[in-house]
Amino acid sequence: MKKIALQISTVLASIVLITACSKSDSSPSPSPSPTGTNPTVIPTQTVTQKPVALSGASVMAVLAGSSVTNTGATVVTGNLGLSPGTSVGGFPPGILNGTLHINDTMANNAKLDLTAAYNDAA
Repeated sequence: MKKIALQISTVLASIVLITACSKSDSSPSPSPSPTGTNPTVIPTQTVTQKPVALSGASVMAVLAGSSVTNTGATVVTGNLGLSPGTSVGGFPPGILNGTLHINDTMANNAKLDLTAAYNDAA
């Protein structure tokens, strides 16, 4: 008896699924334009955004707030700045081809310039 009830349930579920998946929209699909071109018009961009000035942040290859941790044989070409944090780890094995600025004037100014650039972009 359970086997027959299971078969009936399966058949009913299949009918419901097939009915739900059938195409219900009977409207005709759009016909191509007479010239054969795409009727969709894409507007051209007329406004350009000015570049965001990074100022002192542009001299930093890495600029962080709390800490910098390198894992592996990474090569950083440029300055590494950290402000207001003081924790830099992983050099060596990482190689820094630049100057390390930890919470000094250059790092602090770069962080301020980065914040100003972010606000300008936003």
